[in-house]
Amino acid sequence: MITIIGLGIKSGELTLNARAKLRSGLPLLLRTARHPVAEALSAEGIPFRAFDALYEQSEDFSSLNAAIAQAVLQSAPCVFAAPGGAGLFDEGVRAVVSAARKEGVAIEILPGVGLAESAAAQNGGAFGALTLAAADFGPRFANPRLPLILVELGSRVLAAELKLKLLEHYPAGFRVSLCGEEIPLEELDRQPEGVYGHLCALFVPALPLLQASRFDLHHLDEIVTRLRAPDGCPWDKEQTHESLTRDLIEESYEALDAIQLADMPALCDELGDVLLQIALHAQIAKEHGDFALADVTSALCEKLIRRHPHVFGDVQAASVGEVLANWDEIKKAEKGFASEVAPLRDVPSSFPALLRAEKVQKRARKLGFDFHDFDEALQKLLEEIDECRAASTEERGRELGDLLFSAVNLCRFASLSPEIALNATTERFIARMGRMEAMALAKKTALSGMTMPELDILWAEAKALEGKGD
Repeated sequence: MITIIGLGIKSGELTLNARAKLRSGLPLLLRTARHPVAEALSAEGIPFRAFDALYEQSEDFSSLNAAIAQAVLQSAPCVFAAPGGAGLFDEGVRAVVSAARKEGVAIEILPGVGLAESAAAQNGGAFGALTLAAADFGPRFANPRLPLILVELGSRVLAAELKLKLLEHYPAGFRVSLCGEEIPLEELDRQPEGVYGHLCALFVPALPLLQASRFDLHHLDEIVTRLRAPDGCPWDKEQTHESLTRDLIEESYEALDAIQLADMPALCDELGDVLLQIALHAQIAKEHGDFALADVTSALCEKLIRRHPHVFGDVQAASVGEVLANWDEIKKAEKGFASEVAPLRDVPSSFPALLRAEKVQKRARKLGFDFHDFDEALQKLLEEIDECRAASTEERGRELGDLLFSAVNLCRFASLSPEIALNATTERFIARMGRMEAMALAKKTALSGMTMPELDILWAEAKALEGKGD
């Protein structure tokens, strides 16, 4: 049996059970003698062994704690006492517990007043605080909306490492409490050497929204909720799913434009605008009792895990083709398609026409209904042109639709997106018109004042300036 005792922060915080164990006559091992209780034990003549010398001999904390755990195991049955509460925030306690469980040695823990409890008391309670060992703090634990207590801040080196991690989420001048003393975060590693140690704890208050230097999805949810509150923004409060439809489409296209321009700062900004649309729709749905932003992210994560069994399960998929085949089968099962044509009907009619045609054609291809190659698709396009020539006025709409549909087919066989190809042509058209206008102005005239033959001449000249490739 190994009894682990929490010595508390200062003298007088031992429980009655802990006092009795310290005087039980069992071998007594202290993580460190640098504690008020160690002085009291020496005064009473109670023998103990401390591991302070190991701190100088060990290369790092991992080897230090392993050495302490091994020494405690070899002394069992014994009493091992550590500063604070003897909870698993203490790396030495954690190492002893892990080693004892591995060897099948029974463990008894008699907790004391912990560093976290003491830090919380010094700062008005700190309700809801996240508590960790300082060495354990990392990005996955960062949540500036909650108070944070980091214990076992044992050295200036650890304080410097911790400061850099915290500065990714808090302003440099943000006020924190180190061992009860309020300081700016940027000075965390600039305190007197004696401040750092086993009894050193850092308290980081919750970060007010308007002081944040970085934001996450939770902040976005909070901001959008505030915007739609009764005393929020008049425009945001009036929005509905229907009124935001055009905004969602336009923001998506602006993100696409940034991608095509390879403008990463713009893409970052435009993706934020797309995300705002998602957050607004989620908040509106929440107000109607339908779903919330957390439901959106949860459903997405569940879908990604479910549709990637080759990553999160035991399904094998060595190629992109196998991945897509698995994806299609899983999607069919999820949507409950009752027929082979159902996936074609599932392509939303609200899609841009060219994109919808492309997706429908791709799904038809999976049924074996498609041209063999580019030449076959081109021949069909030429046939549609002839049919357009022969069509009556009433038939032109239908025939022109067939022509566009065939043009989409041709793009697919050329491995081109019809949306992107058409947009590129539109951009070239606008640029060419700009050159034509410059030429017209050089002749002291305006495009609108020229005849069509004159415009044709300018068009040819502007095109010639672009190079033979155009």
